[in-house]
Amino acid sequence: MTSPTAAERLSRAFRSLDTAGVIAREDFGWGRGDGPSLMYGEREKHAPEAHGFVHDAVDRGPGLLFYGVFTDQPRQDPEEQAAIGREVVGALRAQGLEPSWDGSPRTAIELTESAWERRDPRERADGGAEAPALRVSFQDTRLDHGGLRGLPGEGVPVHGRSWRELMYRLCPATNSWMSFVSPDDEKCVQMAWERGPRLRVEVPYARERATRFLHLPLDQAEQVVAALADEGRLVLDRFGEPEVEPWSV
Repeated sequence: MTSPTAAERLSRAFRSLDTAGVIAREDFGWGRGDGPSLMYGEREKHAPEAHGFVHDAVDRGPGLLFYGVFTDQPRQDPEEQAAIGREVVGALRAQGLEPSWDGSPRTAIELTESAWERRDPRERADGGAEAPALRVSFQDTRLDHGGLRGLPGEGVPVHGRSWRELMYRLCPATNSWMSFVSPDDEKCVQMAWERGPRLRVEVPYARERATRFLHLPLDQAEQVVAALADEGRLVLDRFGEPEVEPWSV
């Protein structure tokens, strides 16, 4: 299996924070000052139970992460803010990254710039001409700030396991979705983020005019897509009895 790049590890860490109640956004906002106000909007729309946030800032260049705690007070409590910092550092280290931080809520968390060096999924890492493993389409509701900027949203041919980086970069905001289609156009796996956030993973069946779906954690969703990319198989039912949703006429 291809090892995750530093950029993919960063996205994986951010998604683990999202599911733990810390809203995590890449390429978000324009500085430390306006990030918190934007994050309150993200919580209201997409993750009302979130207790903290972390984001980078596009105007400061790669390498800095800013974090904080949601509060109804005029100022953040320093100890609560530092606790979010520790949570972020722990998630980064769990993915094999090496953040630098002095533990003070007044300082940003630093990462090496390689964490923002994203590969183009349309190109093979070895320069070969092998056919793509999947075609990926997506809608990222945070595309104005999100980590998928610069890519077309429809029919992106991806090689090897580069689809993983796209999947983890997809912002877990309501109505963000991604589809993965086999090269022969015969099979498809789709996923969409819902308010919470929680992830709906589904397989459409044209002959039945119905879609089967489950709500899954990202690691299980990854296994569903991997089976399609590597073996051409649909294995959604491996993780439970899917619900069936008939197509409207």
